[in-house]
Amino acid sequence: MNPGPVPNPSTPLTFKMFLDALFVNTWPWWVAGLCLGVTVIFFAWYAGRKMGASSGYADACRAMGCAVARKKFDGRTDRLWFLLGLPLGAFLATCGWWTWTWTLGRMDMVTNGNFFVKVILLLLGGLCLGFGARWTGGCMTSHGLFGVPLGHKMSLISVAAFLASGFLLAYILLKVL
Repeated sequence: MNPGPVPNPSTPLTFKMFLDALFVNTWPWWVAGLCLGVTVIFFAWYAGRKMGASSGYADACRAMGCAVARKKFDGRTDRLWFLLGLPLGAFLATCGWWTWTWTLGRMDMVTNGNFFVKVILLLLGGLCLGFGARWTGGCMTSHGLFGVPLGHKMSLISVAAFLASGFLLAYILLKVL
């Protein structure tokens, strides 16, 4: 864990120190969990429905009139803004610290840096994720943040399967390969 430098109590707080505390320094686990929990509860109270990326993609398909979406678009755009905010927030959080690269860390070690193999693996992973989200009725975020606390049986099974497959894949990548 990288708590960052501790400021001198006699120095005045600056905007840069505030941004560093929000985006650069690691938050304690309990602060991050509390913020995430409050966000989820507020969204459920405000919107009256659960928040999740796969349902946002379904809303985006409905808004574009895609045949993939089985229902009509209801005009609610909160999930669309959520989807747009994910890459925008990531971009803003890394402004000034980010340089463009095609390297993907450990994945480059597994694929020997082959761009084509990386693209194929990422596409296959995305297809598996999409199939799993469609099969289980939502993405891992939705099941983990909303379904498990509400005690939905399918969410408990889904999150257990996600965790087990993640542990198994991590073991294979780290120990076997």
